[in-house]
Amino acid sequence: MNVARAASTVLGWSYFAVWSASFWPQFLLNWRRKSVVGMSFDFQCINFLGYVSYSAYTICLRFDGPTRRAYHEAFGRAADLVALPDVCFAVHGCALTVAQIVQCFFYERGDQGLSRPCVGAVAALAGASAAYGAVVAFRGRDTGPASWLDFLYWLSVLKLGITTIKYVPQVLLNRRRRSTTGWSIANVLMDLLGGTLSVAQVVLDGSTVGWDGVLRDPVKFGLGLLSFVYDGIFIVQHYVLYREAPAAPDVRFHGAADALLERPRRPGPDGVIHV
Repeated sequence: MNVARAASTVLGWSYFAVWSASFWPQFLLNWRRKSVVGMSFDFQCINFLGYVSYSAYTICLRFDGPTRRAYHEAFGRAADLVALPDVCFAVHGCALTVAQIVQCFFYERGDQGLSRPCVGAVAALAGASAAYGAVVAFRGRDTGPASWLDFLYWLSVLKLGITTIKYVPQVLLNRRRRSTTGWSIANVLMDLLGGTLSVAQVVLDGSTVGWDGVLRDPVKFGLGLLSFVYDGIFIVQHYVLYREAPAAPDVRFHGAADALLERPRRPGPDGVIHV
């Protein structure tokens, strides 16, 4: 049992490290290009709501005493399945998502923007969650459909649902542009590895702690499985479908053109100014 617990800890911190690091290639790519052209704004908007929900879910189930006791009473030892790496990953992912959203306000973005369906859907989900939380806060920690534990489960299901659809705008943007320029493939590959490690930890914990806990914590297992699906699509787009496609115009072209125009021009031996 001690060996299994140690292996689970190693897998947990490994997936946290890889999955957390997977946020950085896109951030650094945007920073290097000084452009967010090719990165879907709808994806980032949806992703932000998902990570806010997941952060609240993991923080409460890990650190809030009454919530942990209620979870333990309901599902036994399964309460320990929300580990510290889960909390760190959620908070780090939320912070990096905010950082990439901030980049959208300052870097070249072309004609990209948020779509009305995305804004409407995110506003509706956020409003419903806020209303549910207000009802729970008013009722206190009662049992039943308006309990704090049930509200946290709503947040976990919301995160899982968001992950199910959040990559769709990016897939469609790549298809419309016939290019993956501006979307980091390193992010995709690291996300795939992190998902593999996360699923491996869940399976290991389920085999030692109990499968009931895995079934009661579907978001972590679901996130890992969904990473396989979407990362596979992005890999096919990048290496197969659009591999030979010409790169979509981005800020690097304009930056090179500006540098050329601003370069000092001196007359040559014939007295003619050459570019």
